[in-house]
Order: sequence, then C-alpha cells, then structure tokens
Amino acid sequence: MQGKYSEATEMLSKAKSQFEEIGSWLGAVQCMQILGEIHQMQGRYSEATEMLLKAKSQFEQIGSQLGAAQCLQNLGEIHQTQGRYSEATEMLSKAKSQFEQIGLQ
Repeated sequence: MQGKYSEATEMLSKAKSQFEEIGSWLGAVQCMQILGEIHQMQGRYSEATEMLLKAKSQFEQIGSQLGAAQCLQNLGEIHQTQGRYSEATEMLSKAKSQFEQIGLQ
C-alpha cells in the first residue's frame, strides 16, 4: 500500500460522479464503499462509518446483497478496532449470514 489516499479519494469521487451521470448505480455505490474503506484505513472511523452505512443502504436498494454484506463486514471491523465488541459481533454476524445466503462462506 503506497498510502496515496488523497489521490485515490479524488479519483474515486470523480468516478462516482461519472457513474451517476450515466446511471450506473452499482458502479457509483461501489465507489462509495471503497471511499469508506479508505477512510477506515486512515483511521477516520466516523467518516468511514457514515460512508459505509450509506453504501450499505444503497446496495440494499439496488438488490446487491454481496455489497451490503461487505459493508457490514467493514462496519464490524471498525467497531472491533474501536473496542465496541458487542456491536462488532452483531455486524459481523449479519455479514456472515448474508454471505451464507448468497453461497459464500
């Protein structure tokens, strides 16, 4: 990891806007998810949580159970890092259930 977070954030924000312009909601929400993951890697947990919750909601709206499960997994990891173990367990359990429902283990 080269740590070029600001460059990655800028490129993903542009890509998200372009996906929205052409009506590719899956592409746009995937960019949002990755932006949340970048915030997570930087230790910016409140921003990461906000971004990942929005992405999860949008994944659910477009019917992407995999994307929603990945967001839950990231949210669980954030809670775990912050020592919020009961919330982490809840999020990770939900993610596990969703992964199993779509055939991933």
